[in-house]
Amino acid sequence: MSLLIKGGDVVDGLGGAPVRADILLVSDRIAAIGDLPAYKADKVINASGSFVIPAPIDLVSLADKTSIDAIPSFDRFLQEGIGTVVMGGEGTSRFPAPYGEPEPSWRFEGYPNKNSDWKNAEEFLKAVSFSKPGVSFGSFVGWESLRGGVTEKWRELSDSEISVISYALSQSVSGGACGLSFGSCSLSNIPISDKEFSGLMRSLSDSRGSCVFSLRYDDDPLESSKLVKKVGAMGIPVMIAVSPLVSSKDLKKFILEIKEIPEKTRLGLVFSPSGSEVISLRDILPQEMRHLSEPMIMKELQGTRMKARLAKIASAVSLPEAVISFSPRTPFLKGKSVSEFIANREIAEDRVISKLISVAGVNTFIRFSSTVAPELVSESMSFAASFGCPESYISNVIESCDKLGVSLASAVRKMSSLPSEMCGFEKRGSISEGGSASLVIIKDKKISHSIIEGSISFSDEKTVEINSGRLAKRHV
Repeated sequence: MSLLIKGGDVVDGLGGAPVRADILLVSDRIAAIGDLPAYKADKVINASGSFVIPAPIDLVSLADKTSIDAIPSFDRFLQEGIGTVVMGGEGTSRFPAPYGEPEPSWRFEGYPNKNSDWKNAEEFLKAVSFSKPGVSFGSFVGWESLRGGVTEKWRELSDSEISVISYALSQSVSGGACGLSFGSCSLSNIPISDKEFSGLMRSLSDSRGSCVFSLRYDDDPLESSKLVKKVGAMGIPVMIAVSPLVSSKDLKKFILEIKEIPEKTRLGLVFSPSGSEVISLRDILPQEMRHLSEPMIMKELQGTRMKARLAKIASAVSLPEAVISFSPRTPFLKGKSVSEFIANREIAEDRVISKLISVAGVNTFIRFSSTVAPELVSESMSFAASFGCPESYISNVIESCDKLGVSLASAVRKMSSLPSEMCGFEKRGSISEGGSASLVIIKDKKISHSIIEGSISFSDEKTVEINSGRLAKRHV
């Protein structure tokens, strides 16, 4: 099938200014770009007065956490204009299963002929591909999932256990995973021995994968930068997902320190471009509690010392100013401010977090106003689509360009080609001949068309095709 997009202002994703041009798509590739008046395609889209951009890459997607029931459509991502989701960025992944036990919550129930009996990255990615998802996809392997293959406890691993998880990491990357994610672990205090960390980084370097860390509000900027420098010195591409609660002061310190990394090292700071961002109550908790079950969390929260600590955390993150964005247990709380929640129940400051968890659940999401200065966001290498889960991600980016001091061409590059480079994707994230035919057409700051791998998937505010996605292949 061929598709001709005529007369749009093409933003190539590589930083170039918009250029008026036609784009010819044949099958899943961009066949030609330029003045193509005589070409007769199977379908023609008039893009006059519109921008045409590469479909953004959701660099730290929660698709494998929040869209299980949406397989195979990933419908929400199509509406946001996302072309590729990269899963596993939260430190857990749906693979590997060292003992042959597939992840029980991923069985594609209700969809015929969907394989769920995977044991490693290659088999998992094939299973997702076989489900014909609505957007293209990739995945990191989660550090916690690697460890889960040898122990259920947070303890120091033996030499043989380190060898096992290092081999599993190498196998995951060679099977198509983008690299390793430490998820929401505090960057300056990851509970890992030097021997385990060194073993994993050697394996990651040898397999040419990337690494994802998180910078949290409770991280020490200096100690965090030391770890990033250590990994970067090994030639491993490093992505740091910056929490919305990190102060501008701490972030400035961190950026000053990591600027000493050699220029050849690929380094990405991942922000949300919108003015507000969403995180879960679990992610606000002290690191040692984030992996506990909700009953265990509630038990831990009752201690006297913990109450004082929680009061300090609530103050540090300006919790009363936040708004409840999503609460699966108590949907009636959606849209209510935390200050309103507190006033209605006359809650003391040291009980705000524990009361929120007991009423709404630890997986309730809270929307915060970003505390990061716009000029720091403009310096970042990438934008992450997941942070904030905006109803219309691309629209928010366009609205934010002036505020952030970022040109549209630069913003598009942050959403597309830079994330592609960091993940090592092949011919993805830019509008160039031979590249992936995943594009978005924007008219009047709204998405008019989403094209996934050459097929129109979203048009006129409706999803029209839900099975065009495929595995985003890596080049090594």
